[in-house]
Amino acid sequence: MKRKRRPSMTSTISKRKNIPSKKNHTNRSRLVTSFHNDSYSHRVKKPSIPSTAYKNPTRIGAMRRRIEQLEMILADSKEENQQLHQRLSTTLSRINILKTTNQRLIDECDKFKNNRLIPSTLPGPEIRRND
Repeated sequence: MKRKRRPSMTSTISKRKNIPSKKNHTNRSRLVTSFHNDSYSHRVKKPSIPSTAYKNPTRIGAMRRRIEQLEMILADSKEENQQLHQRLSTTLSRINILKTTNQRLIDECDKFKNNRLIPSTLPGPEIRRND
């Protein structure tokens, strides 16, 4: 199996010496702007990352502690949510039991009322007392 050959360095550089390639021109202009002149020393490179982007360690540590604190709060909330869910399920099952019991009592009450009304409407032997 043959390896793929990489292009040589000379083939990537522009052939003409007097006209800079676009890439070289961009690099040169970037390099010129990244240096500033200091009257006391030679050229000093400016930092490419602004100083505001650096985070000092105490801030990072504080953020880590805050993340840990939030994770603990989340775990506690999940546990509390699970307990509340269990209580809700228990309460709902009790409500269903009470509904069933209530319906059964209503049915028995209706039967009792119907049974009492039927004998009183039927003609039966009258009981007379002789005093």
